[in-house]
Amino acid sequence: MVAYHDHSSGKVFQIILRDAQDRITGWNRGAESLYGWTREEVLGRDIHSLFQTKFPKTLDEIRADTHQNGCWEGELIHTRKDGARIVVFSRWTPEWDAQKRLISVLQTNTDITERKQAEVLIAADLRDMTLLNQLSNRLVREGSDFDRNLNTVVDTAITITGADKGNLQLLDPTTGVLTIAAQRGFEAPFLNFFSAVRDDASACAAAMRSGERVIVEDVRKSEIFAGQPSTEVLIDAGVCAVISTPLIAGSGNLLGMISTHFVKPHRPPERELHLVDLLARQTADYLEGKRAHEIQETLAREIQHRSNNLLAVIQTIASRSLSGRKGYTLARAKKAFEARLHALARTNQQLTKSNWSGVNLSEIVRSELRPYAERTTIDGIDVILSPQHAQNFTLTLHELATNAAKYGALSNRSGKVGVFWTIRRQNGSNKLGFKWREKGGPPVVVPTQHGFGTTLVNATFPDARIDYAVKGLSCEIEIPLGQNLRDQMEAR
Repeated sequence: MVAYHDHSSGKVFQIILRDAQDRITGWNRGAESLYGWTREEVLGRDIHSLFQTKFPKTLDEIRADTHQNGCWEGELIHTRKDGARIVVFSRWTPEWDAQKRLISVLQTNTDITERKQAEVLIAADLRDMTLLNQLSNRLVREGSDFDRNLNTVVDTAITITGADKGNLQLLDPTTGVLTIAAQRGFEAPFLNFFSAVRDDASACAAAMRSGERVIVEDVRKSEIFAGQPSTEVLIDAGVCAVISTPLIAGSGNLLGMISTHFVKPHRPPERELHLVDLLARQTADYLEGKRAHEIQETLAREIQHRSNNLLAVIQTIASRSLSGRKGYTLARAKKAFEARLHALARTNQQLTKSNWSGVNLSEIVRSELRPYAERTTIDGIDVILSPQHAQNFTLTLHELATNAAKYGALSNRSGKVGVFWTIRRQNGSNKLGFKWREKGGPPVVVPTQHGFGTTLVNATFPDARIDYAVKGLSCEIEIPLGQNLRDQMEAR
């Protein structure tokens, strides 16, 4: 028996002849090529058992249709000799005797596996692109429902990749730590272990360091997890494979990480990675927009707060500068008032340049002591002060420098001023220790009444210590700077 060619399509039909008991009696070269068995290997064998056929309905129903309609056509799933499952379009044409008893069936099969796979991929692409479009619309329409939107992102990631679990982490730009903001499928042990990720042995940490996607096809064989406690945590959570994709803003900054997890070893096809890239882009744009909106709202509140604060500071300066102190003329009061305003303006200019993120203490000190640079010693590490602390230190330094120039170490030719500061840890927080030291000036006389400078220092820094030692005035100030100073210092 020879192969039958469909010249219109170029395909080769697999022609099989079987008897009334479904035993194979004919087998052409097309069938031999598709299924892998030779003619001698299959003759006499039950065709359905040989192929492990999966029918669209029961075999008895198909036989009834064949008898009623004179033939039957449909899709069947067969198993080849090498164990591969294929889809064929099968046509059964029966032969009957004079008594309408079945004699044989001529079966022609056409391999449509690739076509069916393509149809499945097309359907999956349509489903996944629809999901991504729906997600995009949701993020735009319901952008304020932050937690729900992040959960929807994770659900979409799991669906388009066929994953079993997933999570989305957000990056704290100050600490450089990834924290889980949304997740599906995980329980407390996993969530607690990966609650804050920075330099841990994990796919997300590796992706954060490289700025590129990390694929772990099998955590048991990965160098990232070799000998690490995280391996057992993942295995106990039913995770065998992980894909971590960075969420990168348009500016190039890392915003977070989206990770999908699989219970079996997994090697993602290019289609899957492409879809995840589209999802990551959408999510990053959403996070970037959300952050920009929050910054805008914060700036609006900050502007209002700073305006009120600045007016209060100016009112205080005006009140103290222009109050009728003994021996103070109006011209002298006006000069003092303007000098203090100029000092305040210098700091506000620096804050504006930094987008109100803070000012380096060293810049403030050098700016206020620039007229006396040759007679001052300045020594301190780089530390960024908040806008409020920057304003307070500016005014304090201005008053200390003004007092030293009028009455202290800078009022003669031999005196000098030293300014020093350090950072120390106390009860888990960072504390700034600032010191002002004068020497070589006229003998210090303890004032009988407090001027603006002393009042300002005491009001701004209640714990400040001013010592009117005869050899020279000194001032020590300590202020807490919070938890994240170390990260700010290391980043500079």
